[in-house]
Amino acid sequence: AFFAPAAHAADSNSLAPDIRPEALRDLRQMAKFKTIDAPKLVAASEATFLRDDDYVLAVSVGGESRAYPTRYLWWHHGINDRIGDVPYAVTYCSVCNTGIAYDLRFEGKPIALDFYGLYNGVVTRCDRESGSVFLQADGRFVKGTLTGKRLKHVPVLDTTWAQWKKLHPDTKVMSPETDHKQFYRPIDMPEPRGRDR
Repeated sequence: AFFAPAAHAADSNSLAPDIRPEALRDLRQMAKFKTIDAPKLVAASEATFLRDDDYVLAVSVGGESRAYPTRYLWWHHGINDRIGDVPYAVTYCSVCNTGIAYDLRFEGKPIALDFYGLYNGVVTRCDRESGSVFLQADGRFVKGTLTGKRLKHVPVLDTTWAQWKKLHPDTKVMSPETDHKQFYRPIDMPEPRGRDR
């Protein structure tokens, strides 16, 4: 398997001491946001589904570049992917307009992050295997068996598709051909700016 399969481990009640339990909301049963693993990628020349002013979150690892349109990330709130032997997650909070990437190599094995809910209005993720809650904007686990552990950042650029192509003409980009494409913002719908994006 590309990433560890989902497990049904009991969610430990351990909570980081600085976390207010009333501000941490598990929305997995209410919001059907689905993390996607290893999405289909196409060359920049094939990306007719993007406009130059579309925003992307983009990474470069080991000389290979990839872009993930925020029009698609909005629905998933996170993508687990891999370049070579480096598994990583590109996370996105549509509430606070925050895009961050994390190295998923953790204690000698790759993990995967899924949607969990909100903490103080900001998206939270969870480790797929243990269910431990991960703060997307903080980089640490705050609830469950992994409480106190951190993931390392992967540099990510929040920019337009035109600018990323100019910087990395050999980039690959996430295709909208997924099981969730009906939820993606259409290309003819202008992308919101700033905090409304």
